[in-house]
Amino acid sequence: MNESDLPMIEESTLQMVPEKIARTFCVLPQAVNANSITLYCPDDAQFRIEHEETIRFALNQAIEWIPVPRSVLDLTIEKYFPGSKAEIRNCSIRFRFNCPQKWASLTPTRDPNQRNCFECDRIVYRCNNEHEAKWLGKQGKCIALITSDDSEFLGEVDDTDWGTRLQKPAPQLPVGRERL
Repeated sequence: MNESDLPMIEESTLQMVPEKIARTFCVLPQAVNANSITLYCPDDAQFRIEHEETIRFALNQAIEWIPVPRSVLDLTIEKYFPGSKAEIRNCSIRFRFNCPQKWASLTPTRDPNQRNCFECDRIVYRCNNEHEAKWLGKQGKCIALITSDDSEFLGEVDDTDWGTRLQKPAPQLPVGRERL
C-alpha cells in the first residue's frame, strides 16, 4: 500500500483534524458524520491502546478507526500539510549541523514525538517550540523543530553560547537602594 491508495480527503473533512494532532499522532480524517469521525491511524497494535483516549478527547468526537501502514500515513500527512525549509525568524536557536532529512522520511518509533534517522542511526526528537528545542539540544539530542508556520528544521543544536543567552540579567534596583 502507498499514499496514492488512500482516497482523496476533502478539505472540509481535513479541517476536522488540526495539523498538530495529525502530525503528533499520525492520523488523518477519512470521513465525518453527525455522530463520529473516521480516522486513518497507524496499524501498530499498541497505537489505539496508547493514544485513543487522548485523540478522542482532543477531537471531542466518537472515533472509528481505519488502520493503515504508518509509512503511508507519514507521506500522506506530508502531502496534505507540506512543511518547508523556510528561515527561522525570531529564534535564538542555531544548528551545529542542519540535517537534510524531513520528519516524514524518518523511521517512526513507538513514541509519536521521536523518530529514528536512517542516515545517522540517531533518535530525532520533535519539538513544537523553541523552549523544547533548547531543552533537548542542551542534552545533545538531534531535534526536528516544527515552527508555527509549519516549517521544519532538523539537526543538532549549537548550544555553545546558551549560558549567556539563557541567563536573565539581574533586575535593576531603584537608585539609592542596595542589594542585601
